[in-house]
Amino acid sequence: MSKPIDPPTPGRNRPLPSKLTPPRLPKIVPRARLFRELDRARTRPIIWIAAPPGAGKTTLVASYLHARRLRPLWYTADERDGDLATFFHYLSLAARPLAPRKSPLLPHLTPEYLQGVSVFTRNVFEALDAQLPRSVALVLDNYQTIPADSLVHEMLALGLSHLAAKRSVVIISREAPPPAWAHLLASRRMTVFDGHLLRLTPAESRAIIALYRSRRRDATAEKTLAQAVATLDGWMAGLVLLLEEATGSKTTLTGREQSRQAMFNYLGAEVFAHMDVSTQEVLCSTAYCPVITGPMATELSGHRDAESCLETLYRRRYFVERHDGTPASYTYHPLLQDFLRHRLRQHWSPERLVALRTTTAHLLATDGQVEAAVDLSIDVQDHDAVAQAIISHAPNLLRQGRFALIQRWFQTIPSEHRANDPWLVHWSACATPPVNAAALEQIRAQHEQAYRLFEANGELVGQVLAWAGVVKAIINSWDQFGRVDPWMEIGERWLKNMPADMPAPIRFEFLTAVLGVLTWHQIGSSLIPFVREELDRLLPSIDDPFSLAQAYAHSAHIDLHTGTNHPAKNHFSARIRNRLGDSPHPWLSFYAIMRKDIPSGVEVTWIGPWP
Repeated sequence: MSKPIDPPTPGRNRPLPSKLTPPRLPKIVPRARLFRELDRARTRPIIWIAAPPGAGKTTLVASYLHARRLRPLWYTADERDGDLATFFHYLSLAARPLAPRKSPLLPHLTPEYLQGVSVFTRNVFEALDAQLPRSVALVLDNYQTIPADSLVHEMLALGLSHLAAKRSVVIISREAPPPAWAHLLASRRMTVFDGHLLRLTPAESRAIIALYRSRRRDATAEKTLAQAVATLDGWMAGLVLLLEEATGSKTTLTGREQSRQAMFNYLGAEVFAHMDVSTQEVLCSTAYCPVITGPMATELSGHRDAESCLETLYRRRYFVERHDGTPASYTYHPLLQDFLRHRLRQHWSPERLVALRTTTAHLLATDGQVEAAVDLSIDVQDHDAVAQAIISHAPNLLRQGRFALIQRWFQTIPSEHRANDPWLVHWSACATPPVNAAALEQIRAQHEQAYRLFEANGELVGQVLAWAGVVKAIINSWDQFGRVDPWMEIGERWLKNMPADMPAPIRFEFLTAVLGVLTWHQIGSSLIPFVREELDRLLPSIDDPFSLAQAYAHSAHIDLHTGTNHPAKNHFSARIRNRLGDSPHPWLSFYAIMRKDIPSGVEVTWIGPWP
């Protein structure tokens, strides 16, 4: 198995994932009636819009914000956002381009904050509110996809309760607010927008039909359309599907249709049947892509004009949304995606479906849609692909606090596969939050296992990382420090003979672990000056704030204990202070307090408690 790749977290100037960009609207009919209703609803900070699928919720909100010149912080949720750390990660990404350039970046929910999640949540939302201009509205779309048992419901309700009264928040869902949100209703901070209001009025239906009028020349078709519209009860999706039919001559709906989903399946089949073969193939071959680019559609469908097909469907308002970017990307309405996947299950063999999902997973991974790629790989039991994703992306995911996501991926890999791959064992240990003594003992044991496997394979980089994991687990347990002594014998040999080509981040990780042992177990060691000089030499090569802060927190304790000062003390302090604007972390507070800089320590802890 290959070594880890460590992709950078998107910065302020990096393009946002499509889930964090609002849909690019085609020509639509502005719904002035509903705009006025939303104006009235905004007397309270939070608007919850609950309506069935295909009611036009997303289009309404996007067009309303555009009409009122409000900039959206747009967040389209999916099942993966049920992990609280994942939610905060994407919230931080979404806020970056909207906040002033020098604003501190919102932190990730790393294990240091787990004993104070409520405080962390409150402070993050207060910081978010302070950073964003009042012209920014928070929008959370597709809320119903967040699992019912997720802590996100409670924490999001808590966080939103700490936003300023004049901040606009819109939640878009198919369902009513969960019980955790009851206090927002009781305190009159939230209003539930009646989903029945989204039903099209006759005038709105006529205006939408007028957009398609140039495609309607047959009188019989017009009469059939009028009869069908009467049965739709103002359902936006049904009307659009009707209008997308090429002739309308086969459209006959009766009161026997028992649900909107059944109506969608019926109409979708009719519309799909009138499409040309190439468009059908483009749609079916991309059904498992949450976000589709033109090159991906071409690769999956084999049609060179695949992107042109997607653009045409978007412009015809056929349940395809377009997101600006380089390249542009497209997403399907959940109803259309469900229809396509249902059709594939009916008409494709299981072997062909597995092949499609496997190919899609590889393309998604290449496109950077790692989580979606892994989910598909899990579905088809491609354990090697899941393992490679863990090894490639664990470092970045851990910095984002997404321990639970990595552990979920691990659980899908057979135990015998996990136990024999040293990198999987290593990252499994790293993805275990060190919240108590039992967890630290598990972490230590796994790192020892990984060390033995790396040693047997002759992988020195892996040995060094596993060694550092063992040492840190022992020191952090605050128990039986003597267990670290035989490991320090190995470490001292590496101090003398570490290969010159050892990557700087690996060497820095090793030296930080050594410094931790010297700080808390061997405070009088003559190695301290040498280790700190080596850390200082590597400093220009290290960009990870957590690694920097942890190393210099140890160094600060040595200074406090011995009464000596590192020759580069001021340089270290300046580097840490520069990190504060980008990535607040409790280690930075610990470092400042150890340096007796109490005001800075208090300032750094704005984001939550030190457990």
